[in-house]
Amino acid sequence: MNKTYLSCLLTLILVATGISQEVILKGKITDSNNIALPFVNIGIPKKNTGTVSNENGEYKLKIPSNILENDTVVFSYIGYKTINKSIADLKNQKALSIQMETEENQ
Repeated sequence: MNKTYLSCLLTLILVATGISQEVILKGKITDSNNIALPFVNIGIPKKNTGTVSNENGEYKLKIPSNILENDTVVFSYIGYKTINKSIADLKNQKALSIQMETEENQ
């Protein structure tokens, strides 16, 4: 009976670990001329999750298991319009490339 209990417990732990794994979104951020934008802020508001694109505009955002599909990822960069995308939209895209448009401030 003790072996059966341990086997069930181990199976339950493995299943729970598999379900709760994080998702990693990768992509590249460019401007309207396809020039890479370095150091773009990328984050999920109020969820303490975010990253910054590297010098080549590439990013890797780890989405923990507690983040919902309808939560929003915000891409922001000074001088460009902020982009909001749901996690579900980003997961459904084949290429996670983001193209930002300049914003004119007066």
